[in-house]
Amino acid sequence: MKLFGRELEGFAKALVVFVAMLLVTSGLCGMTNLLEAKYGGWYSLPNAFWGNFLGFAGIIVGLLIMASAIGIAFTLVAWPIAVLYRRITNSGKNRARNPIDGRDDESNDSR
Repeated sequence: MKLFGRELEGFAKALVVFVAMLLVTSGLCGMTNLLEAKYGGWYSLPNAFWGNFLGFAGIIVGLLIMASAIGIAFTLVAWPIAVLYRRITNSGKNRARNPIDGRDDESNDSR
């Protein structure tokens, strides 16, 4: 079975993970809000444990939503910067070139 995102790496994979995290936590936030609305809020639930649990779950889900939003923003800012840096510095290109004749180092061994 082939899973989505297996062939992705780097910033693309990070972006997919953060977007999936945002979608899941948004759904959990909606479920928490529906349960609180159905039972009339944190303090009117049948016992105090479930009210405190839903309140704590809402805080955790809110923090996860903020973390995923910050991750998405960071990825969208850092990705173009990394691409521009690689283009400006030519990193990954012309590393194995001999400065004298321009041939690859492997071809220079046959002399």
